[in-house]
Amino acid sequence: MRGSRVLMLLAALGYLIIAPQIVLPYFEEILAEEEIVLEDTITLEFKHKSGHETGFDIREDISRGQEFLKDKAAGSSVVKEQKKIVSYSKKGKKRERTVTEKVLKPNFLLAVEDLKDRKIRQVRITNEGYVTDGFEVTKRRGTGVGSRFEVRYPENMAVLALRTTVRSDKNNFKEVVYTPYSPEIDTWHMRKAGLDYLTQQLELAYKDLETRKVRLIGLEQLGADISPTEVALVLSIIEHIDPVRFQNCQEGKVIELVHEVLTIVGANTDEAYAYSKSPAGARGLFQIIPDTYNRLREKYPKAGLTKDFVAGCTDHVNAAKASMLLFDSDLTDLSPERMSAMRKNVRAVGMYLAAAYNCGSGKVQKSARLCGDKWTCRLPEETKIYLKKFDVVWELRKALDR
Repeated sequence: MRGSRVLMLLAALGYLIIAPQIVLPYFEEILAEEEIVLEDTITLEFKHKSGHETGFDIREDISRGQEFLKDKAAGSSVVKEQKKIVSYSKKGKKRERTVTEKVLKPNFLLAVEDLKDRKIRQVRITNEGYVTDGFEVTKRRGTGVGSRFEVRYPENMAVLALRTTVRSDKNNFKEVVYTPYSPEIDTWHMRKAGLDYLTQQLELAYKDLETRKVRLIGLEQLGADISPTEVALVLSIIEHIDPVRFQNCQEGKVIELVHEVLTIVGANTDEAYAYSKSPAGARGLFQIIPDTYNRLREKYPKAGLTKDFVAGCTDHVNAAKASMLLFDSDLTDLSPERMSAMRKNVRAVGMYLAAAYNCGSGKVQKSARLCGDKWTCRLPEETKIYLKKFDVVWELRKALDR
């Protein structure tokens, strides 16, 4: 379609408004479960410069779009599909059995605005690709809540919000409303709102730790010019920059990936990345895994971390506290010599904390012992890419509100 924008939609996104749950009967079938990787759920094939200005502050329109979908129902269908599972006995004998999966196939409702008259209309997409006239849909992959669709929509239109079904736990689903990324909403006002929101949550988290008089032995050893909230801000952004897109990004274009994250945060604020789950089980804006979260609760009882892991990760102030407690814990793992060597080097501290955040302080220290000055040589490849992301975004951090 000439002059169209291309939006990739995946059903498992962070949400804004929670509708009543859809509970599926369990019986003896296996309910198909797919991983939810939020940073891979919405991507856009750029057709123009990021940050296309609409001539007005679109944040108010986004709120109207979210409200427009609040009481509607996207709907879904459930089908049974069979698949073979192969296993082997202790003697190596091959065994096959057939299981039945119940696959939920969600529909989508889009709140779409004409940027000329600012009127909102509804666009419906089914799992089979049926769509409102004027919009084209191509199914790219997946069969259930992990299905991905490519949606082409006309010029002078903006997708303000989307409603679909996501998994709430192993056998339950719920409809949610959220605002996906698109260049039409990627404006200075939106990015600034996202940056301000992140900064506020981190400052509130740090203040709460001070109010509770939580002893942060590791952070207290850092130089006065090193701010843990600044490091946490960068990590909260790079956690949602896809490593493949980062590696394939043209020189000077990484800022556009950062803008995508800030735009999503600005549009969704306290529910941004609320339903983001990695293959390792990390959740939420700060992508913390269950074992780490529970360990921090035990190590810092005065911090008052929420007992429930999922609730704790979707509460941004609580999750921000957990991230800074993890910083403190990782710093206390350092030997006095290593701490002394880097305590006044802001970038060195940030790189260490980023590496430890991604793969654990134990692996970082082992790599440092084996590699010396080239301390990253034995880190996992994923962590090396993570550090490259940190390095680039760290250098960009002062210009994020421009």
